[in-house]
Amino acid sequence: MKAPKLRTATRLALVFTAIMSGAAVAIYLLFVNFFTIELLNWEIAVVGVYESAGLRTWEVAASSVRVLIPVLIAVILGSFLLSSLIIDRVLNPLREMTEKLHSIAGRNYKTKIFIDSSEEELREYAIAFNDMTAKVNDHIERQKRFISDASHELTTPVAVIAGHSDMLLRWGKDEAALLADSLATVRREAFAMNELIENLLFFARSDSGRQQYRMRRIDAAAFAEECLSEQRLLHPDFRIELDADKGARIALRADADALRRVFRILLDNAVKYSEETKAIRVSLDADEGTARIRVSDSGVGMERRHLEKIFDRFYRADDSRTRESGGSGLGLAIAKEIVGAHGGEIEADSAPGAGTTVTIRLRAYLR
Repeated sequence: MKAPKLRTATRLALVFTAIMSGAAVAIYLLFVNFFTIELLNWEIAVVGVYESAGLRTWEVAASSVRVLIPVLIAVILGSFLLSSLIIDRVLNPLREMTEKLHSIAGRNYKTKIFIDSSEEELREYAIAFNDMTAKVNDHIERQKRFISDASHELTTPVAVIAGHSDMLLRWGKDEAALLADSLATVRREAFAMNELIENLLFFARSDSGRQQYRMRRIDAAAFAEECLSEQRLLHPDFRIELDADKGARIALRADADALRRVFRILLDNAVKYSEETKAIRVSLDADEGTARIRVSDSGVGMERRHLEKIFDRFYRADDSRTRESGGSGLGLAIAKEIVGAHGGEIEADSAPGAGTTVTIRLRAYLR
């Protein structure tokens, strides 16, 4: 609706301009002709024929007006036609954009605009439009994959729980060993499903901007040692070391609970994928106001093609890994989300057989 209104308003403005321009030209020519005749009248008056010269002057002026009327009409019509052609050409890209917007309203998010126009503003508008639709389409596709992956992850524990429940209802109630095993499986799957739901709710809050963070200054070295002590209790057979000599005076402004969750995710991954070496090293240092936290293991590592994707939701570098051995694929995505919310960056470096190092960069404060 807005494109026709814009076209009509623009045409009316140009018609008014054409009329005023034509009128100005006509008046200009009329007065030039009038004063020319007046000059002639003066010359005739010198020889004493003033009255007849004056009459002839007004007759010539009236004749000029009659002659100029068709010229004025021609100028107006020509201006209107030329203006219409120009406006149609200018508005063609806008009409195309309007059609594309209607297409997007119909959920065709792959729509693109191609502008063949000399107008820089329209080209910039088209580029911005295409960039917006590409981002929207990418977001929609990632959302679809996320929903599909989440549904798949939730289907597995539900199916396991339902299967064991059916088995117990049929004949497992009278066999103590089978009953205990099934109840343990149901309990494990229920906990896994609860953890998955909590992770999904975390992403829902983050995506909507409702995830709350309580920022405060914390001693980086003491906080890291606290997190590592917790993991040493859980994995007493692992050698988990902290190198914080260069970062002993570093303070961070962070949500302690959220940052502790990041440490747990990274250390849990390091434990999973370094079962043979059983050695994990965490280092802490700072450079030019940036704190670096590195979590390194000497485990199986991964190929470099996985490094850009391991922080994506539900991504597993090894598709053969089960939910029990490889998790749901949300841990590193949560870590990235939390680090990003703290204004930091997270990246990984790895090679097959050479282990993996995950580096976190946050703003550092001196204590």
